[in-house]
Amino acid sequence: MISFDNTKPPFDNVDMRRAMMIGTDLEAISEFALTKDLPAAPWWPILPTTTDAYTLLEELPADIQILYDYNPELAAQMIAEVYPNGLKVDYYCESIPKALDFASLMKDMWAKIGVTTEIKSSDWVTYVQYRETHTFKDVVDHDMELANPLMTIDSLMKMGGWLNYAQYSNERVDELAALIAAEPDHTKQIPWIKEAAQIYMRECGTIPAHLVAGGYYWWPWLKNYYGEMTITDGDFGYIIPYIWIDQDLKADMGY
Repeated sequence: MISFDNTKPPFDNVDMRRAMMIGTDLEAISEFALTKDLPAAPWWPILPTTTDAYTLLEELPADIQILYDYNPELAAQMIAEVYPNGLKVDYYCESIPKALDFASLMKDMWAKIGVTTEIKSSDWVTYVQYRETHTFKDVVDHDMELANPLMTIDSLMKMGGWLNYAQYSNERVDELAALIAAEPDHTKQIPWIKEAAQIYMRECGTIPAHLVAGGYYWWPWLKNYYGEMTITDGDFGYIIPYIWIDQDLKADMGY
């Protein structure tokens, strides 16, 4: 994810955020990240596997579809209308090879639309401090898990959400988040989820850069474990007491 500081210029202007997304080549990013075999955009903020809440690209409103049609000429024009001398932004990331390579890709890509990007890389602790305290300037990259749209809406799209690094704010999205949280009937949640998702997509608080495939693996001698990650709220530790090791099988396998 690439999150903008939605509270200050230039990215308190929704048109500048939209221009940045229009000027971001998501297919090129997918090639960089080796994720071309994963679901195509849009996969944010609703994954295609969430079939009851997902909306196909061709069924989305035209002003959202345009965001997924890479058009550096249009993006450059939109930026030049507000910043005729070009736009300068700081880009915050961790100082590890993958993050620096990705930041360099974005710097080169955005240069084509009149944006000069200065990469602000730092160690993990410093980077997290910038991100979590909202003290980064302009742009920060980050990961997040997004399989559950209820978590996405509550934690990233709602003002005050703990993953809302962009400090994105929309009164209607906050209203919808409250309605969704108070409604136990999932079928009644669906239209609210779709509405909140489309508002956020339209206003581009964050650019969904690329998916990351993840997997979980365990040795055959690990018994009574079937790949589950939690039985509470994101805490793996509670699962461990139910798992046991088949020492004989482990020895038979040479360990």
